[in-house]
Amino acid sequence: MDDNIRISTVRRDKRHGTRPHFHLDNELYYLEEGKSKMFVDTKLYSLSAGSLVFIKSGRIHKTLSGDNNSHLRTVVMFPDSLMDEMLDAGDGSLSFEAVDSVIIHVPELMRGGLKTMFRDIETELNASDCMSEIMLKCKISQILISMLRIYSKMSYEYRSDQDILDEVISSAIAYIRENYGSPLTLERVAGYIHMSPTYFSKKFKRETGVGFKEYVSKFRLREAEKLLRGSDCKSVTDVAARCGFGDSNYFATAFKAQYGVSPNKFRHLSER
Repeated sequence: MDDNIRISTVRRDKRHGTRPHFHLDNELYYLEEGKSKMFVDTKLYSLSAGSLVFIKSGRIHKTLSGDNNSHLRTVVMFPDSLMDEMLDAGDGSLSFEAVDSVIIHVPELMRGGLKTMFRDIETELNASDCMSEIMLKCKISQILISMLRIYSKMSYEYRSDQDILDEVISSAIAYIRENYGSPLTLERVAGYIHMSPTYFSKKFKRETGVGFKEYVSKFRLREAEKLLRGSDCKSVTDVAARCGFGDSNYFATAFKAQYGVSPNKFRHLSER
C-alpha cells in the first residue's frame, strides 16, 4: 500500500481558512457543497459546488474562508510517482506539466460518479487488501484523466477568466518569482508596481490571503527544496544564498520548521 496516498472529507464553517502552505505531494481538491476561494501560487480562484482543483506538488496555496456559508470539501493527496506513471501513457498531447494548477467545474450529471470515486478511494484506504494499491492508482488516474479531458476543451479565454486575482498583484507575484534570489523588500516590490508600501501590503494580503513576507519566505523555501534535491549545489550555504536567504542559520531554522528536518538531512534523505 502506498502510504503517501491520503484522503479527507471535512465540512468547514464560513470563518475557516487555511494557512499558506505547500507540500511534496500533489493534491486534488473537490468542493462538494458551498462556496470558497483558493489562492494557488499566482492565481486566485472562486470556487462553488462542483469545482475540482488540481494543485501540483510544491505550489504555495491557501483556502480562504467562504463569504456566507459553510462548505464541504474532499481532498486527496498523492505522490509524483503516480503522476509519472499516468503521464507516460498516451501521445503527450494532454499534460499537466505546463501548468501549476488546473480548475474545472464538473457538470452536474457527472458529480454523482465523481463523489462515488472519492468514496471508493476512502474505502480502499480504510479496508485495504493486496489489490488496494492498484485500485487506488486506477481511481485517482481516472479522476485526473477525466479532469484533463474537460480542461483541454476549455478555451484559453475561459481558463484565464477563472483567475480573479487583481492584475497588479499578479504583476507583483511575477516580479517576486523572477527576483527571489536577490534582496526583496516590501518597498522594492511596491515601487515596482508604483504603490505605497503600506497600501501594497494591505492589498496583497486582502487579495491573496497571504502576507507579503510570508509569501516570499514560502516561495524561497520551495525553490530551496528543489535545489537540495539536485546535485548542482555544493553546500547548504550556497542553497541559502541562491534562494535569497542572507543568513544560512535562519534558512536552516525556517527549512526545518517547514519540512521537519534540517536542510542537510533532507538532502541525504533525497539521495536515497
